[in-house]
Amino acid sequence: MFIGLAFGIFRLELARVAVLFLFVLGSAAVFAVDAGWLASPTPYDWPLIPVVTFLAGSLVYLFRERIPATPITLGVCAVTMLVIAGKGFVSSLIHLPLCVLVLAGSLYVPLAAVGSRYDISYGVYIYGWPVQQFLAAQGVHTAVPPLVFAGASLLAVAPLAWLSCRYVEGPAQRWRRSRDTQRRLAELA
Repeated sequence: MFIGLAFGIFRLELARVAVLFLFVLGSAAVFAVDAGWLASPTPYDWPLIPVVTFLAGSLVYLFRERIPATPITLGVCAVTMLVIAGKGFVSSLIHLPLCVLVLAGSLYVPLAAVGSRYDISYGVYIYGWPVQQFLAAQGVHTAVPPLVFAGASLLAVAPLAWLSCRYVEGPAQRWRRSRDTQRRLAELA
């Protein structure tokens, strides 16, 4: 909501500065916890890390024309992430290089046909969190490593996302297109 509000109130340059300011402020707060300067809050009452990640992705989008999507940039981001991980500051400093690596790196992945017929990304977005919470409530997260838990969550949510794409989103999009077409025909008549 803040990003939309910032763009509604400010010009592009000021919106960029506002998002950058919040990102630096949030990163500094997380860094203070990582460095041991502030008491560590519990993960359940401290949503700042996902917010900083969201702001990092927003910054990459807002400055996309100034970030070169070259293999050199990707290499610098990967090395930076390794250094950050080695120093133990993943929670506070990895957000921006990770976002650049993922978003710029996606330009090099030949996946143009993936999702061309059934795009399950929205269903994964909508149902991913509830499925992960269900699996965590069953204790799966304590029984397996995090990457296995993430894979299990994705495998569990994929059929739900496909069903949503096929039987909810697709028909809704077709219905909307037909309504828009009928409205345009009525306007032309």
